[in-house]
Amino acid sequence: MIRRLGSGAMASVFLAEDCELGRMVAIKRLHPESPAEIAPRFRREMRVAASLSHPNVVTLFDAIADDESVLLVMEYVDGPTLARRMAERPLDPETALGIVRSLADAIDYLHAQGVIHRDVKPANVLLDATGRVKLTDLGIASAAEATGITTSGSVLGTPAYMAPELFEGDRATGAADVYSVAAIAYEMFSGRRAREGGTPAAIALRANDPPPDLREHRPEASALAAALARGLARDPAERPGSATALAEELEAAIAADREGDAATEVMTAPESSAADAALPIPSCVLSNR
Repeated sequence: MIRRLGSGAMASVFLAEDCELGRMVAIKRLHPESPAEIAPRFRREMRVAASLSHPNVVTLFDAIADDESVLLVMEYVDGPTLARRMAERPLDPETALGIVRSLADAIDYLHAQGVIHRDVKPANVLLDATGRVKLTDLGIASAAEATGITTSGSVLGTPAYMAPELFEGDRATGAADVYSVAAIAYEMFSGRRAREGGTPAAIALRANDPPPDLREHRPEASALAAALARGLARDPAERPGSATALAEELEAAIAADREGDAATEVMTAPESSAADAALPIPSCVLSNR
């Protein structure tokens, strides 16, 4: 181990060196509240996760389990999380849209492999030195569920970004990940979370509230507001069919809002100087020359 990178309620992350292969790795240690037998389901899902390869997904190299903990050995990404990036300064629309596109590519790749992430949030989106998006914590929700890391009756995920149906105990589907991507997009475009509250419990109580309206923060972005509302729809069937479809709707909406702004500027522009030059000059002005 070289140093601790961070810690949370479910795990601690350390930077380490793989001496055999001469590379830096991130080791996530999941800490259960009590020892539990590792379920075959966990081993199966970790094997699937380790077989995945995508430029926008952090690679899982290995998973080691014993009676006390689970160690996930992952690709190390030297860069901030999207959560930290958003806290530093606002994101311009093009940068935000680029992040959504990359995140959508990663999500749809996972879904094509039969994998649901279940905990897509800004803290799980890493940005490397070149700004490339890397989605991490793949399979951590499955690991928690399989090993009894969370307390009985708790909900796996982060309330601010969880789809409403998950609070009802429904099984996570691709539509839940699409909702999470829309929630991240809303936050990047508005500077506010799509679902807010003082505590996780307070946030959870608002799970069935109508989708927030981006126009409260950006009145000019009516098309973008509508596209985000579809992504944040309470009914999974009303959301775009894929994360890429959501990204495409957001891109088209941004273009539509820009065209609308340009048309408004033309309609409200003052008369041209050429027209002013054609007006007759009063004789009183001429006589004073």
